[in-house]
Amino acid sequence: MDVASKNGESVAEGAHVLLLATEKKVFGFDLLEVFRVAIGRHESNDLSFNSRNVSNYHAEILNEDDALVLHDLGSTNGSYVNEERVKRRKLNHGDRVRIGNNEITVRLTNGDSKDAESHLPRVARQGSFRRNGSDNPGLTLKELISSLCQQGSSVRLVLARNETTKIEVYIHDGRVVFAESGKARAEKALYRAFEWNRGEFQTEPFPANDAVPRSMSMPFETLVEEGEQQAKELDELINKLPPPDAPIRLVESCKMRICDFTPAEMEVFQAVVRHGTLGEAIDNCPMTDLRIMTQVHALIRKKVFALAESVSLLEQTNIITRH
Repeated sequence: MDVASKNGESVAEGAHVLLLATEKKVFGFDLLEVFRVAIGRHESNDLSFNSRNVSNYHAEILNEDDALVLHDLGSTNGSYVNEERVKRRKLNHGDRVRIGNNEITVRLTNGDSKDAESHLPRVARQGSFRRNGSDNPGLTLKELISSLCQQGSSVRLVLARNETTKIEVYIHDGRVVFAESGKARAEKALYRAFEWNRGEFQTEPFPANDAVPRSMSMPFETLVEEGEQQAKELDELINKLPPPDAPIRLVESCKMRICDFTPAEMEVFQAVVRHGTLGEAIDNCPMTDLRIMTQVHALIRKKVFALAESVSLLEQTNIITRH
């Protein structure tokens, strides 16, 4: 099935890329090539959720008459759009789809930025970059990565905020294939750089051996947009959380049962209990920083966690420094 309209335009009012953001990962789909996204418990689905609340073949997202439509496939527990159970429903940018206990946020992007990026300058071997919206000199990180990818580069891009904080991004034949920073890997590592106000970069030859994993497959347009979006959401969330080194304790009077937790909340709950602080949970949990912080904030609001009583008022008012 061809997802392009009869006028040669793509679906959803010019959208070229469909982003489906789950609690753990963002999936990108090129609407010029993909016409169906399958969702369910079975591993053959495009989005697979290992949960008993999800049917093997639970739902699908289709292009019909130049619109994206969620179609429930007769699932046991139903499919929900913005908390309303539906059999079929047209999807719009920003809609929240719930499959079992798993929430999926729908995002649609157009190709306008692609044309603008085609005129970006060639990237020097080293220089500075800045956060989008910052007054600091240099390319934005989005421009930097987009330029390297559009030029079909194969490089190791080293991003540095200071002597000890570095992120290595591996770009091969114009695609971001891997990133790492300390214990963080793939998207989790890359998105951290979008939180920096400024940084320095250096390009090096792509390693000649096969030691670099190829675990990232999303289009670079998807990655840079999601990175900027996560940084914006962190700005709104970060001052609502305890400082990274502050001890977090389990509230003994909490009445939540295990079955009341979403899968993401359970994973973050276990990480915080095991490691004791937000900073350690972030370092040791594979979710992106934003996903972890969102779940910790939710668990604090539900009175599952609280700051240890020994934490001073000054420490409680500190926020995580990212600049």
